Formats: sequence, structure tokens, C-alpha cells
Amino acid sequence: MAITAITMAQVQAMRISLNQHVDERTREQAQAWNRAWAELAAEYQAAAAELIDAAEHGWPTRTQVLRSQRVANALKATLEAVQDLTRKTGVQIAGNLPGLLSQVERWQQAIATSQVPLSTDLAWARVDRRQLDAIVNRTTGRIVSGMRPLPGWIDQQVKSVLVRGVALGDNPDAAAARIIARCRGQFDGGMYRARLITRTEILDAHRNAATEARKANPDTITGWRWHADLGARTCPSCLSQNGSLHPADEGGPYDHPQGRCTAVPVTKTWAEMGIDLPEPPDQFPDARAWFDGQPADVQQQIMGRERLSRLNNGELSWDDLSQRRENPGWRPSYSVAPLR
Repeated sequence: MAITAITMAQVQAMRISLNQHVDERTREQAQAWNRAWAELAAEYQAAAAELIDAAEHGWPTRTQVLRSQRVANALKATLEAVQDLTRKTGVQIAGNLPGLLSQVERWQQAIATSQVPLSTDLAWARVDRRQLDAIVNRTTGRIVSGMRPLPGWIDQQVKSVLVRGVALGDNPDAAAARIIARCRGQFDGGMYRARLITRTEILDAHRNAATEARKANPDTITGWRWHADLGARTCPSCLSQNGSLHPADEGGPYDHPQGRCTAVPVTKTWAEMGIDLPEPPDQFPDARAWFDGQPADVQQQIMGRERLSRLNNGELSWDDLSQRRENPGWRPSYSVAPLR
């Protein structure tokens, strides 16, 4: 159970590798959405031009807007595009996730091995491939189902833009540009939601595979510790959870959507493994000590003015910063406890 500097270096290397994978997937996803909009832009240009032509005596009514053939064409094309994007995302994730999950086992073994002397032959059992396949299928299904409402959501948002219209002024081209820009903004809102779902589910798939690796090695792994990525972007909840010890078969860390926290597997003590050597001191990062060492402006950026004031004057404890939330249809998560 010797969490050393080498252990934490392995954890950081795993985190970098995972972030690279997630960034590549979401970058590909964003590129696909941008290409889809490029194809839709002509439809929205035609729809905006038609609505502006009809606006000589005031902006068309909601009924007139929705009966416009140009508007109908643009909305139909948008619906088909988002459905296609959802399907392609599922195919892409299903194709790339097995490689990521196979790496998870290697990282878990490397992190565990870093906690014992170099001469120790650490036994390590592999996860049943069927379990990893089940994680791939479950993750792909959750991404697709999570994105399924997007076509209807985007349809309603774009309709709202077109019905609302713009102040025409003296320049119809400028008015059309404003309409198209607002429609693009609603389409991009769908893209951001799709990326959030994809990023969160890939991170959870990684954690689920790590849980299976720990469960497959009960003679070596006794639990895991919550490790937050300490920095100015880290939320108070994750700081509060940092270092907490959990059973090996417990999933997690159950942080918020897009959370960057990591489960660090913890081995048995050297004495429990029959290693007759003194263990080195624990070097797991202390989040409270790290936070206390930050400049005042960074502390306030993380906590907010009022929460930081209450923390400093003793009205709040470190344990008061995190709250478990139940999320039907997803999973429990820990997020910042409200000040009330």
C-alpha cells in the first residue's frame, strides 16, 4: 500500500492517456457536427430569405413560418442530420472503446506494481473479455439513448428562433445573417450536449473497466482512493473527496458530468503480502494542504467568495463541501453542496 511518487507519476500518465483519447473522440464528434452544419447552411439561407421576403408588413405569424416549405425543408434536413450524427457517434465509440478498455487493465497493473518493491513478482489476473464487451455495449447504448432527444430539442429551439424573427432594419442580408447565426447557435447547443454525454460516458466506461480489474485481483487490491486533479478548475466537491478510501469492488469515482477524478488502486500492505521490508511513507496528495498553499485569488476562484469566507471562519468544514445526488437513469454523483 505504498503510494509513492512513482505511483502518482503512473496515475498522471494514465490520466494524460485517457484525456488524449477522450479529446480525440470529442474532437472528431465536433468536426462531424461542423460538417453537418455546413451542409445545412444553404437550407437555412433559403428559409431566412423567404421569411424576410414575406416580412414587408411585419414578421410572419407562427403559423405562416411553420407552413413555409423552406422552413420545413431546413427542419427536416436538421432532423435527419442529427439522427445520422447520433448513429455515427455510437458506431465510432463502439469501434474505439475496446482499445481504451484494454489499456485500463495495463494501467491498473502498473499502478499496483509501483506500490511494491521492484523485486516483487505481483500476481495479476486479467478481466474476462465478456465483461469488457458488456461495458462497451452499455456505454455505446447510453450515449445513443442520451443523445436521442437531441433532434426534437434542436427542432424546437430552431423553430423558436424562426418564429421570433429579427428587427429587419434597412438591410435584409444582415437580418438573414442574424437569423442564420441564431439557428447555428441552437444547433451548436445540441453539439455541446452531445459532447458532454460522450465525454462523461467514456470516462465512466474507463472507471467501470478499472473496477472490474480490481475485482479480478482481490488477493492484491484492497480498495481505491479518490484522486482529484488538483488545479484551479477543480471543484470544491472533488477537493473534499480527494483521498477518501473505498472498497475495491465499489465503482467510481462518482463525480459530476465530465469529472476528471481518478480511482487509484490500493494494494495490501507489504506485511500482508509477506514482504519483510519497511514501507516508504505515503505520498498521496493532500488536497487540503494543496488548497491552503494556493494564493487567495485561486482559493476564491475555486470556492467562491461566500463559501471561502464560511470555510475560513469555521462555519463550513471540509466535509461539508460535497453532496451525493441521486440521478435516475444515470448514476449517483457527488457535486458541490449548496450553501444553504
